[in-house]
Amino acid sequence: MTPKVSEEYKEEKKKEIIQAAATVFGSNGFYSTTMDDLVKASGISKGAIYHYFKSKEEVYEHMLQQQVEQTIQVLTDKFSHVHSSIEKIAVLFDLYTSNEWLKEPKLNSVRNQLEHWIAGSREEERAKFERHSKIFHDLINSILEEGRDSGEVSRKLNTSHAAKLFWSMIDGMLLHASVLPSFSYLQIVKTAKEMYISFLQKGNLG
Repeated sequence: MTPKVSEEYKEEKKKEIIQAAATVFGSNGFYSTTMDDLVKASGISKGAIYHYFKSKEEVYEHMLQQQVEQTIQVLTDKFSHVHSSIEKIAVLFDLYTSNEWLKEPKLNSVRNQLEHWIAGSREEERAKFERHSKIFHDLINSILEEGRDSGEVSRKLNTSHAAKLFWSMIDGMLLHASVLPSFSYLQIVKTAKEMYISFLQKGNLG
């Protein structure tokens, strides 16, 4: 008779697998990583891993969801000490001007996410990406709506479009930094910060 396993035990095992997977994906990339690589890194049998995850895609998706939750928590904590909407946007940009983003662990994570997006670009997979995108969109949109209500941000601003623009810029700059050694990432993020804040206050690019 198979012994009963508590939900706490299952969640702990999932966390162990995901933690090991983060290292493997970071070293090998999304495409090159196999379930056998995850078995070896986690020290858990192949049968046990398949009990928790059906594929490397599912492992990666859980890892990404965990990272999203951790990122939102970090941002929420930082914003709790900042009351100005413009200052919150400045804090976000400043988080992306850390030298850590130019080191391989961070750049590898960007490359892996790009690979995963491409691998999951089929229509049936897009809903997963939409969920993650909406979480980050809603975070920025709520900040911009507060700024519009307080007068910090132009009342002409379409906050939803501006929120999408923010993440499109960040994703684009990180992508370029991850594949182009000549890309002046830190300087360009600082320039984007100045342009974006000016755009928020004017409500247009004129």
